[in-house]
Amino acid sequence: MKNISGFPLFIGLRNFYTFRKGKKRTMLGAAVAVALSVIPLVVVIEVSDGMIEGITRRFIELETGHIQLSPLKDYSVSDFERLSAELIEMPEVLYASPVFRGTALLYSDSGRTGVQVKALKPDLMQNDQGFSEYLEIVEGSFDIASPSSIMLSREIASKLDAGTGDSVKMLTAKTMTNGRIVLRPEEFRVTGVFSTGYYEVDSLTAFISLDKGEKIFSGEGFLSIQCKITDPYNDAGRIAVKISNESKLDVSVSTWYGLQKSMYESLYTTRLVLIFIMTIILIVASVNITSSMIIMVIERRPDIAILKSCGAKNSQIRLSFIITGVLTGFFGAAAGISAGLLISVNVNRLISVFRNISDLLSGSGSGDSFSVASASSYYLENIPVDIDPLKILAVGAGALILSVLAAVLPARKAEKMTPLEIMQKH
Repeated sequence: MKNISGFPLFIGLRNFYTFRKGKKRTMLGAAVAVALSVIPLVVVIEVSDGMIEGITRRFIELETGHIQLSPLKDYSVSDFERLSAELIEMPEVLYASPVFRGTALLYSDSGRTGVQVKALKPDLMQNDQGFSEYLEIVEGSFDIASPSSIMLSREIASKLDAGTGDSVKMLTAKTMTNGRIVLRPEEFRVTGVFSTGYYEVDSLTAFISLDKGEKIFSGEGFLSIQCKITDPYNDAGRIAVKISNESKLDVSVSTWYGLQKSMYESLYTTRLVLIFIMTIILIVASVNITSSMIIMVIERRPDIAILKSCGAKNSQIRLSFIITGVLTGFFGAAAGISAGLLISVNVNRLISVFRNISDLLSGSGSGDSFSVASASSYYLENIPVDIDPLKILAVGAGALILSVLAAVLPARKAEKMTPLEIMQKH
C-alpha cells in the first residue's frame, strides 16, 4: 500500500461518494450547502456589476456627459457653442454641445407634474452616438427643431396622459429685478416619447430645443457643456485638466465621477456590503464541511484503524480526508456557480415573472395598488449582465480554499488516531 501513489485519492473519493446508504449524514449535504452559499454570491457580483455599469452608462451618456463645463461668469449659449466647436477639434473629444437645464411644471387636462427640462441641440441624436444608444424612442421621433416641440419621457407622458401630437403646457417662474416672481405659461406640442431605461431620469426629464430653453430659462436655469471623449473611465481626469488649461473662457471643468461621486461611492459600498454578507454565508457553509467530516471520521474509526494496520501512512490518511474536502468544495462550487450564472443571465426574465406575480397578487391592475416590483422599486428596466470570468474563477477558488481549510481539522484528527486507541474504544 505504501507504493500506491493514488491511494489517498481513492480513499478520498470513497469518503465522498460511498458515505451514503445507511448513514444519516453525507458529504453531499455539505456540497449542497456550499452550492447554496455560492449561488447568491455569484448573483450579487454579476447583477450588481451590471446594475452599476448600466446606471453609470446612462447617467454619463444622457445626464452629465463624460466631462462637464460650467460657467463661472455670465455667458450666452452662443459663447458656449463657440467653445464646443473648439473642443470638438481636440483629438480625444468625440462630441461637445451646450445644454440648458431648468425646472418647470408640466400640465395637461389629465394631470400635472414637476419636470427637469433639458434644452438640447436638435441634431444631438444624430451626432452623439452615446446619447442615441441609450435613448429609446417609444413613440414619435426625436424632433425638437421647432420652438414649440417637446419630448416627454414615458413616465411623464403617462402622468399627463399625453402622446405624440398632443398639447401640454409648461409653467415657469421668472424673478424680476424688483424681486417680484412672474409665472409664465408656454404651450408645446409633443413630438415624441422616449425611455432611458433608468427610472430616475425617466421620472423627471423632458427635452426642448436649445434656443427655446435659452429664452425660457435665461437667468434662472443652468447652462453647461456636455463633452464626450473616447475613454471616459480612464482619461476623463487628464482631459479635464487639459480642457481647463486651454479654455479661453472662465469655466469650471468637472468629470462625470466628480459630479456624482457620492452616488457612485454609495453604489459600490452597497455592493461591497452585499458581497461581504454573501462571503460570510459561504464561510458558514464551509463550517458544515468540518462538522460533516468530523462525524465521518468518528464513524470511520474502524476503517482508519484497518488502513493504518495495513501500512497506510499518517500523511496518506490526512491527505485522503483533505481530498474529500476538496471534492466537496469543488462539486458544491461548480453547482453553485452554474446555478448562479444561470440566474444572472436570466435575471431580467425572473424579475419580469416576479413583477407579474406581484401585480397579480397585489391587484395593481386596478391602477392604484402598489407593486413591490414596480418600476420605481428598482433602478433599471433591464439589467445588463456581462459575465466576468476572472471574478467567477475567484469565487470558485475562494470556495475551494475554504473547503480545504474546513477539511484540515478532521484530517488532522484522523491522522492522529492510532489503531490501538481505536480498538480500545471498540
